[in-house]
Amino acid sequence: MGAEALRHALLQGRPEGGLWTYKFRSPEGIEHDCRAVYREVDPPRKLVLEGSVPDPQGKPFFVIRQTLLLEDKGEETGMVLEVNVLQANPGSEPYLEGAKQGFGLTLSNLEEYLQSQKGVNG
Repeated sequence: MGAEALRHALLQGRPEGGLWTYKFRSPEGIEHDCRAVYREVDPPRKLVLEGSVPDPQGKPFFVIRQTLLLEDKGEETGMVLEVNVLQANPGSEPYLEGAKQGFGLTLSNLEEYLQSQKGVNG
């Protein structure tokens, strides 16, 4: 069983300063509360989020900045995802490693979804 985002999600609709909270389930079945704040939204080119996973006391294990850049290439869209660790607290190592796996899974899921949509709206 791979990691998966759970259905619980809360999105606040403000472009900058908006909040996205969700639960994430690790391959081991452990659920993590996650939180991301929108720092920059420049449709359709750029999205910047700062994300964290809090420990049981609410202190983040780590804080990461995710920058997603999109470029229209005619029939395709170019995408660059940049992830920077802004803060890493003691004990964050397994969570950061899990985040790497999570990004890979998310991008694989996106690719699979986009492939399934080819020709659907054409």
